[in-house]
Amino acid sequence: MNVVGIIEEDFADSTDGIAYSIWFGGCDIRCPGCHNRTHWDLDPRNEYPVDLILQRAVASFQLSEARGIKKSLAILGGEPLAPFNRNDLYFFLLYFRKFKPDVKVRIWTGRTVEQIQKECKDAQVLVDIFNMADEVIVGPFIEKLKANLPLRGSSNQKILIKGKDYKVENETLTFLNNETESPL
Repeated sequence: MNVVGIIEEDFADSTDGIAYSIWFGGCDIRCPGCHNRTHWDLDPRNEYPVDLILQRAVASFQLSEARGIKKSLAILGGEPLAPFNRNDLYFFLLYFRKFKPDVKVRIWTGRTVEQIQKECKDAQVLVDIFNMADEVIVGPFIEKLKANLPLRGSSNQKILIKGKDYKVENETLTFLNNETESPL
């Protein structure tokens, strides 16, 4: 798992309190003006076993819960949905959900809904990742549309909520409507 950073108590990437944020390395989109340019390249020094990252995350959630703190999980990057990151993200989320099924999971991607629909035809793992997420923030950062919006850097980016904006049934990802921006 290529991880360039972990923030155990992140206030910036949550609208409902504190997030445990995992920053994936590697990006195949590379948006001009991106504030995470240092996360674009895959660096073998940032490779960690999925189980090590999972153990650290679960321990952090358990400690927070013991202190009465509720956290969400934020998956950011780089590009966590890049083909080279998908399998690690899938296995991380699969096991994380076994330990913490009620934790809200948010994933950021620079991919558009159209790109995701096309890629899902050849990548069941992408459908499975969406099924384990509660919200997915989609769309590339566009510098000329830069905005101060919750969880988004530019106004073209949309927050997709599972059950409202997308669903997974019979191993198929379906987007439910064209109005995919969630009011926050």
